[in-house]
Amino acid sequence: MLRKLMKYEFQATARYFLPMYLLLLVLALVTRLTFSLAFMQTDNTFVKSFLVDIPSVVMGFAYGAGLLAVYVITLLIIVQRFYKNLLGDEGYLMFTLPVTPVQHLWSKILTAFVWYMGGILITLLSFVVLFAESTFFVDLADFFSALGEAGANCTNITDSDQRLFCYAKQGQKTACTSISDNDLKQRCYAETGQ
Repeated sequence: MLRKLMKYEFQATARYFLPMYLLLLVLALVTRLTFSLAFMQTDNTFVKSFLVDIPSVVMGFAYGAGLLAVYVITLLIIVQRFYKNLLGDEGYLMFTLPVTPVQHLWSKILTAFVWYMGGILITLLSFVVLFAESTFFVDLADFFSALGEAGANCTNITDSDQRLFCYAKQGQKTACTSISDNDLKQRCYAETGQ
């Protein structure tokens, strides 16, 4: 039943949070565009100051206000939903459901936690949109492909002791203690310097 309570809580709060998160991403994108225009070269200082510099400063302030608003509005909506849904007129109906009061509280707490984590992820994504260089995504793709290749080398090994030995050689020092074959365990300790 906790799952159903959380489902309806997400449905009730998503109409506030999703547009707010989308607005923050749009603000980050527009701010990046205006900042990139601020570095253009022009001989006319009037054009540069009024058409480029002022909008970039205004968008910078708007983005900062949007960042602050995401967390303040998230807190206010969560408190308001808690109050109205459990302590207000809706609470009378909520407590007629075949659910314990503890489940009501956990649904509110877990939903609030998920929305705050979503706010943090959207904030990080907006920083990536705002500050990432053109080579950032290429470097990120290279990092994940190298990470996948490193783990794939050990996962293809069928013998569990050999796989643990492979993990130990890649730097996972606790893998040596899990090897059941004593000869391989001693070799693992010797090669990893334990």
